[in-house]
Amino acid sequence: MIGYDLQNETITLHSGLEAEHRIPLSTFEHTWARAGFWAMLVLPPGKLPATAEETRFIKAVAILENARQPQAAITAYETALISWPDSLAARMGIGNSYYALRQLDKAEQAFYLATTEHPDAAAAFNNLAQVYLEQHRLFEARDAIQQAIEIDGEALVYRETEAAIRKKINSPF
Repeated sequence: MIGYDLQNETITLHSGLEAEHRIPLSTFEHTWARAGFWAMLVLPPGKLPATAEETRFIKAVAILENARQPQAAITAYETALISWPDSLAARMGIGNSYYALRQLDKAEQAFYLATTEHPDAAAAFNNLAQVYLEQHRLFEARDAIQQAIEIDGEALVYRETEAAIRKKINSPF
């Protein structure tokens, strides 16, 4: 909906390919009722909806990551941390978004914070190890991946990260 005229009892909206489509208010209300009065409000990444729930909000922000909008995702994850300061998902999302931007120092900081705030988060140690590996900080990478494996030795991805680190450590520089 883009406007309404109460005197003429009409609603103006964009409908499919038709811009500024005017319909009677009663038609709109009946159609909207059939849809369960569904509505959507789109806010900028730095704004948190009044009724936001952490899990749903984080899932929505992850869509920004998947849409290759890491800077917007960072802003939204930082906003999430204001309301949910212990959110591992938000901290990891920040790290992943900085990683996508190839800002490894900032990704490292985010993953390091995730490991200190959530010392049982194997994924945080794995991601930190990957960043260390790419920064050529091989022994720090080895230590971080060992933490991930101690927490969850069953995850294949941690073994793969470990193998990549070992390969670099054993190869001539």
